[in-house]
Amino acid sequence: MKYWFFGASSEYASYIIEDLESAGHEVIKFGRHNVDYSKPEEFINSINTNELPDRVFFNANIQSSDFDYTKPLAEQKETYNTFMHNWKVGFWFKLLLLKYLEDKMTGTFVFSTSSIAYDKSTFPDTILYRLLRGSEQQLIFTVGGKDKGLTVAGCCVSDMSLTTKKKYAKLVASHLLKDGFDDNQIWSVVKGEYMHKVVMDWQQHIKFMDNGWYYDKL
Repeated sequence: MKYWFFGASSEYASYIIEDLESAGHEVIKFGRHNVDYSKPEEFINSINTNELPDRVFFNANIQSSDFDYTKPLAEQKETYNTFMHNWKVGFWFKLLLLKYLEDKMTGTFVFSTSSIAYDKSTFPDTILYRLLRGSEQQLIFTVGGKDKGLTVAGCCVSDMSLTTKKKYAKLVASHLLKDGFDDNQIWSVVKGEYMHKVVMDWQQHIKFMDNGWYYDKL
């Protein structure tokens, strides 16, 4: 099986790639050394449709710093402008690449993302970061699907630390090798032990409400 891995230079990525390659899979690595994320058309034009991958793992870190929430936001217009510029570059690349692959690739595209976009109050000082992850998740929920042959999923390792990095990477690699990312949803590492699907869509919400169930009682 062939993998494309964007953002392959981090230690976390190296552990995942190591397990994929040890299992006999080909991993083609992409990063700023061979991709200009500000020019998605250039990258797309370089793709040979006869050599498309079976899996894509998008771990590229195309972002800048969030606000300093100890200071007034009105004093941080430059931080906002820088973040929005980098967000637009990254989102445009992801959007164009996914829409290009949607009717050409059969397989799975996985974003390294965060379920923080679902959180209501635990981490309030993350407004810009939530925008970044929330926008990725709109791509997960709207591009591809089993009926089109391209599954777009998310992988969340939000509470990963330096000491758990290798363990989390191995959990993610194992999930990839088991074809666990099999739906346009998000999976998260739970308690550092296993991958769990985060289901939080409108149909599920209606199901809960129709049966008199409430999220805070589950």
